[in-house]
Amino acid sequence: MEPPRKRLRGKQPSEVSCPDRPSGLSFGPLQRVDAALKELETAGFGRKRPVMDLGCAYHDFSKGLLRIQLDLMDFPEVLALIDRSMKSMHCRHGGLEGLNVIARHYEGPAQQERLVFHADNFVVADRVFGCILRQDGKNPNLTLHFREHQGAGYVRMKEIRGHLYLQKGEARHFWSHGIPAGGEGVRQSLTWRWLRPSFIRWCQMENELHRKQQAKWLLRFTSAGEFLGIDHE
Repeated sequence: MEPPRKRLRGKQPSEVSCPDRPSGLSFGPLQRVDAALKELETAGFGRKRPVMDLGCAYHDFSKGLLRIQLDLMDFPEVLALIDRSMKSMHCRHGGLEGLNVIARHYEGPAQQERLVFHADNFVVADRVFGCILRQDGKNPNLTLHFREHQGAGYVRMKEIRGHLYLQKGEARHFWSHGIPAGGEGVRQSLTWRWLRPSFIRWCQMENELHRKQQAKWLLRFTSAGEFLGIDHE
């Protein structure tokens, strides 16, 4: 007879989030992450391999390079964690096509930003999910921070193992996120999001050498921007 499974105890999502969080940043129930983390570590994830890209990943948007680094089907526990997390937040799973998963490992003090403050590229769909696999940070710097693009807004996300979060809307487009310098300990996280179908098709056309169709898309895109008064960068 199997022993009874332990229930997740401790802090609820609201207690591990952050005050005055950006609109569009929300939190889900704590997740069981042990099996997924063990699966990643078996594949080499950790100090010697601090970043792992699973599934569909983009290399260079300007060149339309799309690649599969590690097959998601080889990581059933990671897929199970993603599925449970999506269901717990009542979010529709977008399927495996275009799904990009990134495991990141941060360890020890750092002189520079561990994760440069940024907003995810527009080739990514609106929703970006994250789950904390391990959080042994010795001070608040080893957590995700959010910085308002135009304004003085700055918030730090409190994190514990299993913490689940979702960025969309304003949190995605009007705030940048990153992990500042300093901080001691270990932080491991899993991020997943979907690439936009239009970008996947763009890459397919690049591979098929449909350059004329790409040129038409670019012309329509820039013409629409000019009509709306958006300057070229």
